Amino acid sequence: VKPSQVPSVKPSQVPSQKPTQVLSQKPSQVPSQKPSQVTSQTPTLVFSQIPSENPSVSPTTQSPTDAPTPGLCEDDDNTKFYWKDKSNGKPLKKYCSWLRNKGNKTINKVCAMVEPTDKVLAKDTCLDTCGVCSPAPPSVSPTT
Repeated sequence: VKPSQVPSVKPSQVPSQKPTQVLSQKPSQVPSQKPSQVTSQTPTLVFSQIPSENPSVSPTTQSPTDAPTPGLCEDDDNTKFYWKDKSNGKPLKKYCSWLRNKGNKTINKVCAMVEPTDKVLAKDTCLDTCGVCSPAPPSVSPTT
């Protein structure tokens, strides 16, 4: 199948043999089948459910561990995060307890903030409220 010179109105029934040379400006409606060759500049908020193609060679901890590591998926209620600038230009900061008491719309909006990059954001300190970490699925077999 030979590529056309003009973009089509609807998707083709047969996939092309070579990837496109021109990158699109918006995300696709359907996830890709293979990982991208270009690394993302921002971390993902949703963890993959698919095992890595290149898992680590050895365990990262001594086996077996006594108990789950505490504190990795908890809100840090002692650290304020940047919320917005006040009318006088000074930053307005809030605790995770404030965010937890807000509705889902506000929580999602505040947790999705990625700027300013030089300040502590809600996603950096309110891990549980922002859903940044999720419990790992149980292992099929013991770690060795």
